[in-house]
Amino acid sequence: MPFSKRLVLANLWLFGPLLVHTGMKDHELAGSFHTTTAETMISGGFKSNALPPSAKAIVNFRILPGETAASVLDRVRNIVNDPAVSVSAPDVAETRDPSPISPIDSDGYRTLSTSIRQVFPDVIVSPFLLTAATDSSFYTALTPNVYRFLAVESDPSVLAMIHGLNERIAPEKYLKTVQFTAQMIQNIR
Repeated sequence: MPFSKRLVLANLWLFGPLLVHTGMKDHELAGSFHTTTAETMISGGFKSNALPPSAKAIVNFRILPGETAASVLDRVRNIVNDPAVSVSAPDVAETRDPSPISPIDSDGYRTLSTSIRQVFPDVIVSPFLLTAATDSSFYTALTPNVYRFLAVESDPSVLAMIHGLNERIAPEKYLKTVQFTAQMIQNIR
């Protein structure tokens, strides 16, 4: 990294607010700095020239660590602030708080970092906030060392296909994923 970026990242006590302000301007990074909201299902009217008697929206939140599902629900109720609008959470089994932050000073993280560098020698290994929900959250009851990592080389065109039509990765990229998995297994002692 250039010296200026290393200076900023090494001194978050001073540059943290600047980093957040800059990150919030980047649509790909902004979700790493706040809870995100996506209206995934909306239903209501039955006719184009009639007001619907009722409407319903399902909203998906990717909750920032430090917040909880309950705190997000309270904030939504305060923002809506309308007794005619019902705001509720789905079934408790579907509601998850953010996963705890995994330690980066553990044997598990060191093994992961070593494996990444062995297969992808030109990359910089750094912790990052995964804003997606994964099944890995169910393993946090077993260990604090849960790392959400997928060894797939990608670019913006690949990222745009995630959860979309014709989602795929190139065969040579898939081969590197298999190589990483084999290397990781060999490195676990």
